[in-house]
Amino acid sequence: MIFVESLDVADVDGDNFPEIVVSGWLWDGFYTYAYVMVGNNSAITQLQREAIYQWYIGSDARLTSVAVEDTDADGLAEIVVGGGYYDYYNGM
Repeated sequence: MIFVESLDVADVDGDNFPEIVVSGWLWDGFYTYAYVMVGNNSAITQLQREAIYQWYIGSDARLTSVAVEDTDADGLAEIVVGGGYYDYYNGM
């Protein structure tokens, strides 16, 4: 199962065309992974994937937001993600 939690539209690769950046989480039946995917918007019926990064986050975490901005003023966009984690054992 793939869950889309957030998206942003920005020029990520400096080609003066906006890319669609999607973040969320996926569950393969055993493990939960966070992911960030960058795709172009040239396709009419589907997102053309340019890059994807995913990592294991455990069953109690979720990646819920993404933003694209030049955070260090170097002229290149950074992708910033956020989410949450709940520790069921300690109630935090």
